[in-house]
Amino acid sequence: MSTTPHPSPLIPSAARAGLTFGLILVVMYTARILSLQAPLLQILYFFGVIIVPIVAYRGARAYRDYFYPTGPFKAGQGFSYVVLLHVFGGILAFIPQYFYFRYAMPTLLAAWEEALRTTPGATAQMREMILQMQGITLWQWLWTDYCLTIILGGIWGLITGLILRRK
Repeated sequence: MSTTPHPSPLIPSAARAGLTFGLILVVMYTARILSLQAPLLQILYFFGVIIVPIVAYRGARAYRDYFYPTGPFKAGQGFSYVVLLHVFGGILAFIPQYFYFRYAMPTLLAAWEEALRTTPGATAQMREMILQMQGITLWQWLWTDYCLTIILGGIWGLITGLILRRK
């Protein structure tokens, strides 16, 4: 008679926590969008930038303490948990990012292009850069931002995994 291997709690736990983590990202990115109209919301965005790695660390620590209270906990387990938090949370963050890249970014790029046109020291290369940025599609912006979220999750995950590892 064979036994069924015990499934890892990593993905279900990270998916549940990723929803909450995603809400933090949604609030943070929404503050960034709205800060174009209300500059004081930029403070909320910067607070979110600071709080995201702290929340990821606390989530990974809670995961370790709940599922691995006494035994070994490898750095890779903490790394994986934090990266998955960013993967699942980044999906929710698509919502405000869609509106940012769909509506705010074209307006900003047009304003930058106009400012460069009236700036005496602006070079043709600077104008070309703005034109190239205007040529980036919405889905390319979203995919790039999602990948950046995961890369930052990898950085925080590496640091968190090394801090939380236990032999």
